[in-house]
Amino acid sequence: MSHNPDDYMKDSAGRLVPRANVKPEDLLQDELVKKLFERARAIRELMRQFREDADSDIRAFLDLLAEQYGAKKGGAKGNLTLSTYDDCEVLAIAISDTITVGPELQITEQFEIIAGTLRRCIASEG
Repeated sequence: MSHNPDDYMKDSAGRLVPRANVKPEDLLQDELVKKLFERARAIRELMRQFREDADSDIRAFLDLLAEQYGAKKGGAKGNLTLSTYDDCEVLAIAISDTITVGPELQITEQFEIIAGTLRRCIASEG
């Protein structure tokens, strides 16, 4: 006798529980969390790509300044502030000293980033 994997859900202890035994509110919560995490992962990928593109564009801008005008922008550590001519939009790049953290703190930081992203997503929809 074979079982359809879609008829079961894994609980927090790793046990397979028949979907029929899961409370409707737990099913709804599971669906919501999965949907939000899916969106958060997509946003994270967009942000990663944006950071790469922005870094490339800024490096090209700084190279152009140095080549054509002999000008250098940014501080000794690499901190940089760029703004529109009217200063209405400001882009600040802050480079911090590197600190090594353990895996526990890294996981906590990742959850805080995801939670912050989800809060911003929910707030923008509200």
